[in-house]
Amino acid sequence: LSNVVAMAGGGFHSLAVIGVGRPFLAPMVNRIHTPLAIPVFLRVQPAGERPMSCQWQKDGAPLEGETNALLKVTMTTTNQAGAYCCIVSNAQGVTTGGVVTIVKPASPGQLCFSASSYSAQEGTKRKVLVKRINGSDGNGT
Repeated sequence: LSNVVAMAGGGFHSLAVIGVGRPFLAPMVNRIHTPLAIPVFLRVQPAGERPMSCQWQKDGAPLEGETNALLKVTMTTTNQAGAYCCIVSNAQGVTTGGVVTIVKPASPGQLCFSASSYSAQEGTKRKVLVKRINGSDGNGT
């Protein structure tokens, strides 16, 4: 088999998913808040006919040399903040992945909190640690 993108099996069956056609990309998160010096890894997992090529872009411009499925962005300055996406192509066509916006660090004292993927069963207790970005001990309001 060629172009296999996933496999599964059981006691009496086997399954192979074959990637054909133009590239397909699963959705990605759309917004990331990150402090300085903390790396963010963006990864696409394209399905479709092989071989495929990738090209990452920032704010609509190609990032030189960034042609792998994995992109590492380290916020060394606020210049790395922006809109990132990956363009994947093969002989069948071109697909542009969803745009991921990496947001520059908040100003000192500003709180950024996102709980879109947080869930808890009713009646359970969860602790959330909140620290101020300017290094305060968190005892203030």
